[in-house]
Parts: sequence; C-alpha cells; structure tokens
Amino acid sequence: MQDLPVADAVDGATVFAGYIPTSQSKLGRTRNFMIRKCIAGSLLSACAILCSAQDNAARPPEYNILVTSKINKGDLPYRSFYNLLVRLRALLPPAPRIIEPVYQMSFSHVPIEEEDNFLKPSWNVAIVGTDTDIELPMIRGGYFDLPEPGDKVAKDAKDAKDASIMFNSQTQKNFLRVAYTTRLRPNHALGFTDMKRALFEVSEVQKKIPWYTLGFRAEKYAKFDAIKACFAADDGELRLDGEVLDTIHSARCRIYKIDPQLIDTNREVNFSPAPEIVVLEDSARYLRKHASG
Repeated sequence: MQDLPVADAVDGATVFAGYIPTSQSKLGRTRNFMIRKCIAGSLLSACAILCSAQDNAARPPEYNILVTSKINKGDLPYRSFYNLLVRLRALLPPAPRIIEPVYQMSFSHVPIEEEDNFLKPSWNVAIVGTDTDIELPMIRGGYFDLPEPGDKVAKDAKDAKDASIMFNSQTQKNFLRVAYTTRLRPNHALGFTDMKRALFEVSEVQKKIPWYTLGFRAEKYAKFDAIKACFAADDGELRLDGEVLDTIHSARCRIYKIDPQLIDTNREVNFSPAPEIVVLEDSARYLRKHASG
C-alpha cells in the first residue's frame, strides 16, 4: 500500500489489541522525529561554516565526521496510512467474513526467511509525534495493525497529522505491504470452504478498486493461491486427516499451496500447535526462491 492523500473514512475492525504506551524509548524516537523538522536548516548552517573555514584557511582542514544517528527513510505518515487501511476495510464484504487486512513491514533487501522470522526483543514499530510515543504489538514476520486516532494515540488533530510510524529496522520508503489474515475455526482449523471463501473475499475487494487508484495498485493486482501459517516455535505442522501436509518451510512459517481438487470439499486443515497467525500468500514468492537455490 502506497502513501497518497486520502480523505477520512468510516472506521474498520481492529484485529490486534494491547497497544503499549511507553516512555522508555521516547527520548530517542521523539528526538529523531523533531530533528527531521529542522535538519534542512542545520545542514545549510553546517555548509556555510565549512565553506567559510575552507576560504579562510591556507590549508583545508581534515574533518572526522561522526554519525550519531540514522534516519529510516521508511518512516511513514501515520494518519495517511491509517486512512488507507480504513478505506481498504470499507471494501470488504459484511461480517461475518474470513479475512481481515493488516499491515506487514516492507523490508529493504532482506531474504524472505529473515522477513518471516523478524521480531526484535525490543520495540519493533511505534507511532511517534509531538505528544505521542506508543509502541504497537507485532507478530513475528512484521505483522501489525494501526489503532485509530484518539485516546492514547495522536489525541489532537495536529498531532495525528504530524505523527509518524517509525520502525526499528530499515524499511521501504512510502510503502507498506498489506496482508490478509484468515479467521480460524474454534478448533484452530481452517476448512477448504474457508479458504475458498477467503480467496473470493479478496477478489471482491480487488474488483472494487479502480484501476487508476495508485495507492492500492499493489493490492489490486496481488495474487493469492496459498496460506502461510507462522508458529511461535519451529515445530509447526499442517495436517489433513492426520497426515502431515507437504509445505514449504520458511523460518517458523509453513506455506501450503491450496489444492484445487480439495477446494470444494468439506475437509479441513489442522494446525499443530495453534499458529500465531495465518495469512493468504502467493506461493510464487517462495517457489522462486527455492528454484534459485
């Protein structure tokens, strides 16, 4: 999903909970947030000082430059990306439904196994503004949801407008990947009828996205033919009638390409143990990697 100007929309459902306000890392994150507002002026001043020194000295001095912080070009405007998610959820079929869109970090030059295994012991993603510093819960693999403005997040309109989504890793500029989570049955299983319904729901969303809507271009043309289940440990399995299914392993995730011969049956896939998250996936992303070695 790409950042474009959007209007406010009706709020969608929230699937993640437990947003954690924190002051532990506020100093570093908020400092970087404020530095970006004046960095241009600082650079101009530094340039003037350096040029003056070179003009006045007979021999140009040598400068030892110490980099004290790094700005992630992937930091994103909170309000814009929250509104994009709301607009996407407005295209979903009415509840009860199988899928729910959430965001996934869009990593820069990271192997796919590292993406699937990503979860730092410290903070991973936060919303930072003038009066806001709140960490968001993240599921291994970079999956997270955005809370609506208000309460503890961007309480006033100005802070909501200026707040940024900050990541504790290098991410792509002006882009977040959308992932569609799938709702499991009470026995932590996913039926083939559920998979069929999930694929249908995504296709209906894609049909409603106009071809000229650049902000949703990636979502309109995304392909899905598999499910990806990610587990807390590296011992997860997918079973059908007690037999372990043939899946692609990627870190602690298992990717199962949906069998078209089973899509119309009443059989179900059982997960052992219960997964942290199950999302729709494009198996070609993993097949290409395995084909290249």
